[in-house]
Amino acid sequence: MKSKKQTKQKIKDSSLSERRFGVFVEHMDAQFDKVLEGHSALEKEAKDFRHETRSEIRFLNLGLSNANYALKDLSTRVDRSHDETKKMMMDYFSAMDEELKQISKELAAIKSRLSEKAGLEYVASVEKRVLALEGELLKLKKS
Repeated sequence: MKSKKQTKQKIKDSSLSERRFGVFVEHMDAQFDKVLEGHSALEKEAKDFRHETRSEIRFLNLGLSNANYALKDLSTRVDRSHDETKKMMMDYFSAMDEELKQISKELAAIKSRLSEKAGLEYVASVEKRVLALEGELLKLKKS
């Protein structure tokens, strides 16, 4: 049988072993606590980052919405200005067309008068020639 000394040694060894195991478990527990704290800190940072990112995205969306509104307003004003400019040009061209028609009528009237005047000048020159011929004919008859 085993002696008391051996039994005491076994108890002592086993209690030393249990203490070492307890210390190891406490050490592991402390390590797990550190890991959990690190995980909690990372989770908080992720939540903060998510919150900041969402705020920034909302801000950017608002800015984009304002830019779209301004762009639509500018586009509307440009279209309106384009339409007004087009109407002004059409009115100007229309007035020019009317003026050209009037000038064309005046030119036709001037041409008509000039052709009448040219006809009168021709008649006057023919009358002069006839008078000259009559004068010569009278001279010939007298001689």
